Amino acid sequence: MIEGVWDSVSKWCGIPNCFAFSLKDVMELHKVHGMSTLHKEIVRGVVIVCCWRLWKLEMNRYLRTKWSKSWR
Repeated sequence: MIEGVWDSVSKWCGIPNCFAFSLKDVMELHKVHGMSTLHKEIVRGVVIVCCWRLWKLEMNRYLRTKWSKSWR
C-alpha cells in the first residue's frame, strides 16, 4: 500500500520513481537534481503531508482495533 502512495506522489510531482526503504529516503525525495528551488519545496511539502496522513490513518486503525478489543 505505502509503495503505491510514493509511486503516485512521484508521478504527480513529476519526479523519477523512488524506492524508499526508510523514512529518511522519503524525506529526501525533494533532492532530485534538475528541479527548481520552488519545485523542490513543493515536493517536500507534498511528502510531509503524505507522511502525516499515512501516520494519521495508521493511528486511527490502531485505536479502532484497541477500542474494539477492550469492549469484548
